[in-house]
Parts: sequence; C-alpha cells; structure tokens
Amino acid sequence: MVIQVLLLDNSFGPWNQLYQNGALKTWCNTTQSEFHIHAYRCRVPKFENSSKFANRLLISRYGRHLWRPINSILARKRPKTQEQDHVIQVDLPEIWSSIAIKTISALEYVDSNYDYDYILRANASCYINFPALLKTIAKSTEVINYGGPVISSKKFVSGWGILLSKEAVQILMEAQWNTWYADFDDEAIGKILSKSGINPIALPYYEIRDASDILNID
Repeated sequence: MVIQVLLLDNSFGPWNQLYQNGALKTWCNTTQSEFHIHAYRCRVPKFENSSKFANRLLISRYGRHLWRPINSILARKRPKTQEQDHVIQVDLPEIWSSIAIKTISALEYVDSNYDYDYILRANASCYINFPALLKTIAKSTEVINYGGPVISSKKFVSGWGILLSKEAVQILMEAQWNTWYADFDDEAIGKILSKSGINPIALPYYEIRDASDILNID
C-alpha cells in the first residue's frame, strides 16, 4: 500500500517556523517506505505585513463574505504547481481564502505525478503513527474512501488528517469547486463527497492541547 501525505504548509506567518523546524523534519525522516511526504504552500508574499493584515481581515466576520469573489478571481487561471525538496509550490497568494484552491491544486499535482492507494491531507503540525494507520486500514470492515478525525458537531473530517482513496480524489478533481469557494478546504471536501454518497468514517486520533497532554501518550 502506498500513501502520499500532503502537509498543509504556509510560506510565512507564526506557523512557518514550527512547520519547517519541527513536524516537517520528523515526518520527512520517517523510515516507513509506504509513505511519501510532501508539504504544499503558496508563494512568499512581497510585503509580509500587508499579507498579515489581509489575513486578519479575511478571517473576520465581514471578511468571510469576500472569500467567494476573491477565489473566483484566483481560479480564473489554473494555478501553476512545481515541487522541490518535497515542497509543492502553488502559484497563489498565501491568504486564508485560497486554502481550498491551494488544496485541490496539490491533490491534482500528486495524482498526476505519483502512484498511490491513498492521499492523506494533514496539517504540518500533526504527527502520524504510521504502523497504526496501516493496521486501521487493514482491519476496517468497510471500505475507507474518506476517513479521519470526525468531530461530533461536524459532518466532515477535520483537516488534521483527511484520508482519501483514489475514488474520492477523482470525485474531488471532477467537482465544481466554485460552489464551495466560501468554505475551508476540509469542509468543502466533506460537502463534495457527501453529494456523491461518500460519508466520513471516523479514525482514531489524539489531540494535544498543551504540554501536559504529552504525558498521557504511550
């Protein structure tokens, strides 16, 4: 079984140092040959402070109304993608509203360039117990087309770790994403797959909220 892992990264901001100096190095040094790791991020902004201000605006209550028109403009031209040192660069501005287009672009890149049984879209601040994931898939009594952390209050898999089969990836690539331009990528993925009759399957996960939680991990 081959699993291509896509880590949602960003080119600047408070998360970048954690991604590049912490989780990403740990993931890329894995000895599990079944897993192939890629981060994906957008282009580095010319004016970082302006981008930070734009992101604060876009995540606000008013700013969320701008996502659909902004994404409609960004998607008029198919974003270029290229990979270097396990990082897929998507030619889009690094703003909150571009996450859905950024993700589908990375999925299309992996589908066109790599062999896989599953693609796992995760956050770069997450860690995976690779042997446990393989065992979970092997022991499942139902086909897992779409699985991962499912929070009870939501009807989709959280972006912490979205496991997608080839069938699910094909559905996402053929979908009309402009319908979901106002959503984050994980919510958009859930809505698209639900319309095709594919519902989320809950897979085990552990959320680390603070350092004390680490003490409870075996």
